[in-house]
Amino acid sequence: MFVFLIVVALLLLTTLYVARAAWSPYGGRGRRRLLHWARGWWRGDQAENRDEY
Repeated sequence: MFVFLIVVALLLLTTLYVARAAWSPYGGRGRRRLLHWARGWWRGDQAENRDEY
């Protein structure tokens, strides 16, 4: 049950972060940046993404 609460909290925080990125002045660019960062984090390199914006 405790693990379930942690998962729900993480999902809520992620949703809020994505919503903030989507509604930022950058519009879709913020969301794309978030996806690029998530992909880089998943690969294990925290370096700034080298992909095009």
